[in-house]
Amino acid sequence: MQRNFGITNSPVLKKQEKSLEIVRDNLEEGVMGEAENGGVIKIDVSIEEGSAEEAEVVFHENKHQEEMNATNADGEPLLYYDDNKVIDNIANITYTRKDGNLINDKTGETFEEGHKKLPHEIRAWAAGEKGKSAFSKKNVKLKNK
Repeated sequence: MQRNFGITNSPVLKKQEKSLEIVRDNLEEGVMGEAENGGVIKIDVSIEEGSAEEAEVVFHENKHQEEMNATNADGEPLLYYDDNKVIDNIANITYTRKDGNLINDKTGETFEEGHKKLPHEIRAWAAGEKGKSAFSKKNVKLKNK
């Protein structure tokens, strides 16, 4: 099932009020959302529509979308990923994907995908918290379009 949301009245998204394509799907256990290349955000079907948790996931995944769509001075995306790599051009770190883990190409340090210590996840979790807080304060509304 597909839903489109308009995020309105959000101080967090003042510069980019837009509609997001949200697709509900049965995601892997423990995965609440996914930002896909091409502008689609998947949200697990277990997350209640119109809830603060949904706002948190939308803002989190939207942060990834923003970084995938923005470029640095060299024209490279701020965040890029495919089936084999995750490249964070903000933190200047490249990870190799293997068996659900991200391995830092420089240090060899291994993290589970989505780990809260990964720089791109730190930024996305912060955005998610802002979305959840704004939703709780009624500064953001998720609505069907």
